[in-house]
Amino acid sequence: MGNGLDLIERLVTYFVPMLLSLTVHEYSHARMAWWLGDDTASLQGRMSLNPLVHIDLIGTIVIPIFGILSGFPFFGWAKPVPTNPVQYRRRLFGRRISMTAGMALTAAAGPLSNLLFAFVMAASMGVANHFLPPSGDSAPGYTIALRVMAVNIGLCVFNFFPVPPLDGSRILYWLTPDRYKPVLDRMVQYSVWLFLGLILLMNTSFFGAIFVTPFFLILRGLAALFGLSDVFVRYW
Repeated sequence: MGNGLDLIERLVTYFVPMLLSLTVHEYSHARMAWWLGDDTASLQGRMSLNPLVHIDLIGTIVIPIFGILSGFPFFGWAKPVPTNPVQYRRRLFGRRISMTAGMALTAAAGPLSNLLFAFVMAASMGVANHFLPPSGDSAPGYTIALRVMAVNIGLCVFNFFPVPPLDGSRILYWLTPDRYKPVLDRMVQYSVWLFLGLILLMNTSFFGAIFVTPFFLILRGLAALFGLSDVFVRYW
């Protein structure tokens, strides 16, 4: 019975935060595209905070649950939000935004929304900690809240890696001089293999540190900012 309850607890405290975080991430992509003038995602029902419209069977269900049950690295993804840069009509500083700049803004909206989600969660925990310090009854809530923070920070940091198909690759494409863009275009053809290679490299000390260092800087920074250092130590 104990093992069964532990398993349910792990599924709830890891899978639910990931589902919420992916939903916010994809919604923000759709919302930014809509703000720029592209209603493609909106017409397909993707500009929604309903997790069901963003679920990818393999990336959102199978792989995360397999990771939770087996102890393998825990990660996942949702269905990509469609966007048509030809429809970007927003004008910034008196000029219509370019397609590459619009794609970069749409891409950046996802991980930045996760960072904002983590900030709001940390602020909420800070208020709760002031009025209702963690105890036996409230401890599970703090555990889930910390994991929501962690998953969102992880999504933010990971998605800013400039590797296709991650969001950081769109930002890199925008910043890259035109003469080098064909190289990046060719890289997109191998995005699946580049993504899998990045996952494998994350288990190495060097590339793992590139992810872990900003992850813990942000996590500990938010904990210190909102007076959660003790909560972090007890429930992390």
